[in-house]
Amino acid sequence: MFAVRGIMKWAKKETLGGGKQLYLDQEKGAEPRDIQNALRAYLHARGIGSRARSISNQVKAAQEKQANLTAVVKAKFPEGSISNVKFQSAVDTAYNVILRNCTILSNRINTFDVRDFQALERANSASILGKKEIVTDVQAERWRLMHEAIASMDDIIDANERILLQLDKLAAELALVGLEENEAQSNEMLVEIQTLVDQAKFYQ
Repeated sequence: MFAVRGIMKWAKKETLGGGKQLYLDQEKGAEPRDIQNALRAYLHARGIGSRARSISNQVKAAQEKQANLTAVVKAKFPEGSISNVKFQSAVDTAYNVILRNCTILSNRINTFDVRDFQALERANSASILGKKEIVTDVQAERWRLMHEAIASMDDIIDANERILLQLDKLAAELALVGLEENEAQSNEMLVEIQTLVDQAKFYQ
């Protein structure tokens, strides 16, 4: 595998599961198992659980697609050839960007106060229904910031999905390499993957 190693850092604050929050080095991206460990306590948390599950699934998908494409590239192109290096480099770059994005997402989730979100959600719902709980200006601002944080995470998750889709398309095109038109389409896939990788950097 071509994963880059991340450094685990334990923080003092406790998670929903009672363990310590796990913060990861996001400069390079963390190991898949470390990302999964950091997400575990949040997989079923209200407000953030679906995102944690999406990130976990993306880590698994990225590993599977990189392994599959690496095998395809080795089968299609002689080791050390220009085509081999070109395609393998694109696959590895996409894989590492996805892992780095997932590391960033994991860290954001670990700073997300689920209990606070639930309390604000209840207060907001009660206020809308005209019940006793009143949402103060401070609470309203915190509620807005939480939704902005969630929207930002959704953007990064979507960026990852687009890269994963292009890797699927690349695998399909590489399976047909041998015909001139298919090789040209494979090269077009590389350009699209690089464009998505470049765009993903803006979310970081």
